[in-house]
Amino acid sequence: MQKTLFAAMLLLSASAQADVFKCKTANGGIAYSEHPCAAGEAEGRIRSSQGSGQGGALADVNAVPLPNPQKQRDIYQQFLATPSPRAFLICRNGGVSLIKGGETGVKREIARMASEGCAPYAINDDVVWKGN
Repeated sequence: MQKTLFAAMLLLSASAQADVFKCKTANGGIAYSEHPCAAGEAEGRIRSSQGSGQGGALADVNAVPLPNPQKQRDIYQQFLATPSPRAFLICRNGGVSLIKGGETGVKREIARMASEGCAPYAINDDVVWKGN
């Protein structure tokens, strides 16, 4: 659990373009890290696309792969208006989630929701989407 929270914390503190790795943990969970996955834990590599406050790809709601754009566009726009720490997740079940609040709570929710098939599209001002 601490490893997953640490990985999420690394993502939240990232401010420059960097590789982000999505790794399957020994207990079957998902962790995000700036370091390559351990042998046998690889899930995929995510390229972090640095946001510029509210500029660039981050602010382009039409670039977000929303499962149901007509119903979910407003939620993403709420994400853009929310101060950091924040995250926007897209779930395999077709849902989306806006996570906001304290840094510890945001990290905990990212880790919890990863186990439910949700992956971050954006964390704070960085687009980190690789897909579900």
